[in-house]
Order: sequence, then structure tokens, then C-alpha cells
Amino acid sequence: MRLMPETGQLFSIMNPVFTSGGGLVVQFIGAHHNEGVSTIARDFALTAAQYVDGSVLLLDFDWGRDSHFAYFQEVLRQSGRALALAELEKTLELDIDLTPMVRLPGQPLVEPLFSFHALPETRLLFGRPHTRLGSTPELTPCILNRPDCWAALRQKAMLTVVDSPPGSQFFDGIVASSAMDAVLLVVRAESTRMPVVENLRDRLISYGAPLAGLVLNQRRFYIPNWIYRLMGRM
Repeated sequence: MRLMPETGQLFSIMNPVFTSGGGLVVQFIGAHHNEGVSTIARDFALTAAQYVDGSVLLLDFDWGRDSHFAYFQEVLRQSGRALALAELEKTLELDIDLTPMVRLPGQPLVEPLFSFHALPETRLLFGRPHTRLGSTPELTPCILNRPDCWAALRQKAMLTVVDSPPGSQFFDGIVASSAMDAVLLVVRAESTRMPVVENLRDRLISYGAPLAGLVLNQRRFYIPNWIYRLMGRM
């Protein structure tokens, strides 16, 4: 499974310090859907699973997509790993109740938010959002600020990676940001306007988010004109 080398560098730069019995929670959030938040969050979780002495949990709160399960499923299918694919599809019993941190507009939540799965041969676990959630506005959960739930997650996983919905369309990730250990703002290079980025940054800070930095995604490295001129003389 190929990983972006930049994600490994990001993990090294952050240099998270883990202690027994107290995991960390890291959140990735962008302004829009096309920032690449899910790809970076997934790669970061996969990278961490290689180094962390314990389980890594990837949670997708961008409801109605099921993108991580579909990605892992396709990778294993293309590699012809039928046994691993069967292991991936098994549901785990992790004794993690996240329902207190979520509510549905105008109705009680009566079903689990996620089914939990393990990526074979790794320490990565991930939550697969319930297929009905996010299908309509009435079934799109709202994340509440419940530090007690995040504290419980820290006891279950050494690292929890949160893939958040876009901040310009949903307030959920911003509300939850204050309970994180680190928040990383993902920006798609040459696409997202700076005022949009600054607005999201300011909103996160106003909610007490421990903003650790900005990830510039899909950055292009241009060859300066003077190099072309130099090549023309050769």
C-alpha cells in the first residue's frame, strides 16, 4: 500500500509523544471537500500504525461517504488478497460508544454510528460510518463537544486520527476541535482562496483548537525561467 513520503515527514515533524494509558487525538480539517483531507488523514494513520506501539484508530466524521473502507477494500481486491479482504470485512467489537457525542436533528440516535474494522497485517483500526447516516439532512449527525468521549477514546487507542467534514459547510469539526491534542488545517494549493483559509483558521482558534500547523496539499514545484535559459545554452 503506497504512502506519500510527505506524510512520513509530517509524522516525524510532529514527533508525537505517547504514554502508557493515554492516547492522543489528531484532527485533520479543511475548508472544502476537495482539499484532500481524507487522503492525508488516512496516510497519516497508516504511517503512524508503523511506528506507534499500540493501535491506531481512524474515524471519518464526513458522513455518507464510506471512503476509507472502500479504499482499503479496493486495494486488497486489486492485489488478489482474498483472505485479507475477508478479514477486513469482519466487524470488531471494540466496546466504544460514541453516541453521546452525536445527535440527529429532531430525533434520538437509536443505532450505532460506526462499525469497526481492522486493516489486516497492520495496527490500524477504522470506523466505518453507518450506511444510512448522511443520506438526508434529517439523518446527518451533529458532533457535540464531549471531552469525556474523547478521553474514553484515548484509553482505547494509542492514536486516534479524525477525518473531519469541511469547515466551510459543517460546524462539527470546529466544535470538536477544542478536545483535540493537535489540529492540522489542510489546504489545497492554488485552489483554496487565502481569505477562506484565514477564516477557518480564526474560527478554529476562537474555539480553542490546538492548531499545530497547515498542510499544503497538491503543491506543484515550478522550474524557474532561468533554468530553462541555462538549459538552452547547453
